[in-house]
Amino acid sequence: MSERKQESEDAESSVFCWLLLSDYQLQALLSVHDTVAQKNYDPVLPPMPDDIDEEEDSVKIIRLVKNREPLGATIKRDEHSGAIVVARIMRGGAADRSGLIHVGDELREVNGIPVDDKKPEEIIHILVNNKHFKINSGESDDYT
Repeated sequence: MSERKQESEDAESSVFCWLLLSDYQLQALLSVHDTVAQKNYDPVLPPMPDDIDEEEDSVKIIRLVKNREPLGATIKRDEHSGAIVVARIMRGGAADRSGLIHVGDELREVNGIPVDDKKPEEIIHILVNNKHFKINSGESDDYT
């Protein structure tokens, strides 16, 4: 008798599973899942600019891929040279995690916009939606 009961329960479970898996909503969900799982979500970076000045030895072009998070760096105008430099790097921020931006680096361009004639407050607005930076490497890479 218990063998028959077990067979009956197995048959009910099989029918339930078949009904569940044949439901159009579940099939649509699984189809969407498969489509999303096959996509490549790696960032697609634009090509490097062709107009790089060959005479600038220590210039580096940096591209940071970040979401809407802040850069995690502060800038200031250097009192002696008048250049815009990285004043501080916040630990854990996008700049820190990349390892590409250092304290003392001179910021030359942001998204192709020269920054030498801009105030730090103006540059901050440009940095919010940054794509790439043109930086002269600074002498110090201390994190203060």
